[in-house]
Parts: sequence; C-alpha cells; structure tokens
Amino acid sequence: MTKEALKCQSCGSPNLERYDGFFICENCGTKYTDEQYQKLVIEQNVKISHTHTYDNSGAYHTAIKNARRCFKNGDWNGVREYYHQATSVNSGSLEALLYEPFAKVILTDGSSDMSLRDMSLRIFKNSISAVSELWKGTPEDEELIKTFAKNLEIFRRHKFFQYGKQDRHGIRKEFYKPLYQPFADIIAEFIRELDEIASKEFNETLNRLLVSEINLLFNIKKAKFNTKFHNKLLEKAHARLKENIPEYVIPEKIKRYSRRQVSRNAKLITLGVIILLIVLYNLIGSIPVSVFS
Repeated sequence: MTKEALKCQSCGSPNLERYDGFFICENCGTKYTDEQYQKLVIEQNVKISHTHTYDNSGAYHTAIKNARRCFKNGDWNGVREYYHQATSVNSGSLEALLYEPFAKVILTDGSSDMSLRDMSLRIFKNSISAVSELWKGTPEDEELIKTFAKNLEIFRRHKFFQYGKQDRHGIRKEFYKPLYQPFADIIAEFIRELDEIASKEFNETLNRLLVSEINLLFNIKKAKFNTKFHNKLLEKAHARLKENIPEYVIPEKIKRYSRRQVSRNAKLITLGVIILLIVLYNLIGSIPVSVFS
C-alpha cells in the first residue's frame, strides 16, 4: 500500500500501487496520474486532519529532521524523498504537505519538459490551498508558516524564475517562458489561506505576514491579479492589527499599487476628454455661420 490512509475515489480501496507511471487501484483498476494522485492526497488529508495525531514512534520526526537537513544543504531530491516518507507516517503533516511539492518544483529546473514544470507548479498551488484546513493554531504551526513565507521569498529569487538564465544547463531559451504569473498565483493562494485563518481569530503574526505577502504580490513584475480584492484584504489586515494593537501604525500608502493604477486611469481619462474637446471644436468650426444667425 502506497499511502496508509489514502483510498481510491471509485471503490474506497486503500490498495493503490504505482505501475508504469500511474497509481493504480488494485481492486477496481482506476488509474491516477501524479497530479490526480496529489489532489487525492490533499483532499483526504483535509478530511482526516482533524482526528489524526502525530506518530510519536520516531519515524515521522526522523523523516522531518532529515528533510530539513537536506533543505538546508540544497539537496532537493532528499527533501522530496524525506517529506514523502513523513506524509506516509503522518498524512496530516502541514510541513510535509507544503515542502514535498516545493522540492518537486525546484527539481524541474533545467528540464525542457514544460508540461512537467507546469504540473509541478499546479500541484504546489493545490497543496497551499490546504493550509487553512490543516492549521491547528499551535506555536509550531505559526513558526512553520513564518518560515514558509521566508522560503517563498527566497524561492522567487531562485534561478528557476529567472527567465533566460538557464543557458548553463545547455537548454535553449525557447524552452522557457516567464514564470512571474505562476509564482503570483501561488502567492495569491497563500494570501487567501492566511486571510481565512486570520479572519477567524486574531493572530498578530499571521496578519503581519498577510500584509507582507500582499505587498510582495503587488511587486511581482508583469503578474495579473485582482488588485481591488487584495487591497481589501490588506485594509482588513491593517484594521485587525490596529484594533488589537493600539500602538500599531497603519502606513499612509497602503494602496501604492492601486494608486499607480488610479493615476494611470486618470491620465487616460484626461487624454480622452482632451480628444473629445478637440473633436467637438472641429465639429463646431465646420458648422456654417448661418446656422447660428
């Protein structure tokens, strides 16, 4: 059995084994691609996270310790392998759920298989969508989320996201496309999860992280996202901090991105008005004088 708590969606059997690139249910024969399998892991992790407790036998903690060591050393294969072991022991592990797909994304660096890279980014985003469900509110979870946010910022500066710098791998530039948008989508998903947690019960750390992540999103070049929606989340986070921490000072320019948009829109409106006035002036100038007499 590949995962202790994982069950086939079609028949409920726990007997899922990997054959020829697929996870196959030995009971009914249903096949799952890697992406479908990861989604299944996320969905079922969410369902069992409220009752599952950490395995204190040592296997889980050993796997986590080894995974962190590999992460520190930049051994991404080790990170992926040990976090996979951790989820096998504890399917409700938020840390393993976040960092196993994190490592898989990094491991696609230098690959000319665009579909593999895109799939790994989608799986990573889907994993982040389980944060609010797996969040238990412990100091360990709080520290985990803080560290994950820092690693996301480091992740943004990784050469994986630097378009055109993969030549050292011998890969032609045309194999690559800018990854600002996928990264923005990942940050936006993280923001939604942080807001969902922070909206239920005040947590200073999460609200400050929320402010930081929204500002990070606003500064991702060429990315498209819902500016109005994220400005509202930013205002709410500042309001919660001010309400619970009287000495907290709300920055004057909390809408710096939207103000640039407003400024740009104002210039376009002004230009449109000028053009309209010119057109009207020309029309009036072309009307015979006898019309006004």
